[in-house]
Amino acid sequence: MRYIVEKERAESASRAKTAFLANMSHELRTPLNAILGFSDIMRQRTFGAIGEKYGEYVEDIHTSGTHLLTMIDDVLKMATIESGRLELFSEEVEFSDVVRESASMIEPLARKKNIALSIEMPEALTMMSDRRATSQVVLSLLSNAVKFTPAGGTVRLRLRQVGRAAALTIADDGPGIPQPALAKLGLPFSQIGNELVRSNCHGTGLGIAIARALVNLHGGRLRIGSRVGDGTIVSLRLPVMPEPAAPGGKTKVAAPSTNTATAPRRIRKADTTRAAA
Repeated sequence: MRYIVEKERAESASRAKTAFLANMSHELRTPLNAILGFSDIMRQRTFGAIGEKYGEYVEDIHTSGTHLLTMIDDVLKMATIESGRLELFSEEVEFSDVVRESASMIEPLARKKNIALSIEMPEALTMMSDRRATSQVVLSLLSNAVKFTPAGGTVRLRLRQVGRAAALTIADDGPGIPQPALAKLGLPFSQIGNELVRSNCHGTGLGIAIARALVNLHGGRLRIGSRVGDGTIVSLRLPVMPEPAAPGGKTKVAAPSTNTATAPRRIRKADTTRAAA
């Protein structure tokens, strides 16, 4: 009986925390959008020239505001997942294109740090998934790899189909993660690792947690292997085409469809327990 009472109390506290984070994030977003909007107008000199020094200040305001908005979006996404209100919609997606687009978005950062991007993938790998969520996962994992790889390093990305699953592997030359800390990796708001890792980490610590939750919702799995001094390898597997859950709660995986057009289909709502795993 005491266990049930304590369990209900913990769940109530968790729901209250999630609601607070969601409300706080929404309240912060409104004035922040105004700051970004007006600073962008000033950056573009829409109403006339401004001094060079003020121009530098405006660039700093816009850059910092954009970074803060990204952090708030992460908090909102995590709150939505934990509350069980996130829904994904399945449609036919060309996973190779998703990976290619994500790599193009990260390439400027890699070039700035003189990091070589090695990409190996098929011309086409069609699957059923939520395109936006899938893209967010790939972009987040690739961004982390480039962020923590020192200048002059290499990030290797490999995409292939293994049986009825799409397998994506991202390996970097970063400082690596101590084995005891790997257990914490993926927990919301956790930033782990040595001082070099922490010095490169300026976010909420939600990137991996969100990516893992989204992968779980697709019926896939995400694994991370790392050793200090030897970099990190992230392995992601997603079913090519998940089917509705069979009796017993298991999800079947079918072969890719040959249809050229498939209407979006709702997958399911977020599972708080799996998202927090």
